[in-house]
Parts: sequence; C-alpha cells; structure tokens
Amino acid sequence: MKGIVKFLSYSVLALCFLGCTEPVVEKPEQLIPEETMVNIYFDVALFNASRNSGYDQFSAHNIDRWSYIYTKYGIDSTQLANSGLYYTAKPVIHERIYTRVEEKLDSLKKVFDEEIRAMGEEGRNILSDRDSLGNPVDSLKLAVPDSTDRNPAADSLSTPLKPGDSL
Repeated sequence: MKGIVKFLSYSVLALCFLGCTEPVVEKPEQLIPEETMVNIYFDVALFNASRNSGYDQFSAHNIDRWSYIYTKYGIDSTQLANSGLYYTAKPVIHERIYTRVEEKLDSLKKVFDEEIRAMGEEGRNILSDRDSLGNPVDSLKLAVPDSTDRNPAADSLSTPLKPGDSL
C-alpha cells in the first residue's frame, strides 16, 4: 500500500514538472524587445496622464494616440497585443518592464519638480490649487456643470413621468 501511494506521489510530482516546462504562451515571431515595451508603456502612461489632467494636447490636435505609437515604434496592433500577452505570461519579465516604466516616470517627475522649484513663485502657483488671479480652483466644477446652470427644458428628467409613460 505504501508503495502505491509513493508511486502515485512521485508520478503526480513528475507530471507537474513536465507540465510546467511547456510555455504558457508561445513566443511571437515579431516579439517587441523588452526595452521597446518599456518605452511604449511609458508613452501610454504619459498619454493617460495628459488625458486625465485635462491638458490633452493630442486630442486638441486630433492626434490618435495608438496611431502615434504604431508609427513611432514601427509596429502594428497585433504585434503589440501578442508581445504584451507574451510578457504578461512571463511574470518576472513583466514586473521588470513595469518597474523600469515606474523608474522612468519617477525620473521625469523629479525633472519637472526641479524645474518648477527653479521657477520660484511662478512655479509655486503652478502647483497650487489657485488660478492666475489667486482664486481657488474647484476641479469638479470644471468637469461637471453646476446644477444651477442646467436648462430644465433640455433636461429629459425635469418633467415627471405619468402613468403609462415608457422610458
């Protein structure tokens, strides 16, 4: 009995080792190099930051972010998707890529912080929550109109529903 349990234990252990030797995702033929992936993810992070900050010069100039990435790095969407999938299946490499992206972002932030400090008072105004006249800026008011600014005639919810009305 002990021999059978021992045999089964070793068999399961051997199967686990053999099963783990096959790659989860095959290496794509046109794999984007690791350093290029770092640069791509860095650019995407900058795009997202510009869009979320309200200072989106790409949209203001009708520049498609993804077309820009594909052209800049000479890749296509399939190549980027396949490379991203491959690196995601390799956790150590994937973490190394994102760590380097974070390092690049931190380095860029330090440069901007130094430039703002060098600007003195003008730099402090950039970092404050005040406009050029010194008035407090409410970022939510910029993003969401005040309820007193609504036009009740244009608001479909301003007229109550009557029995039998459908949405």
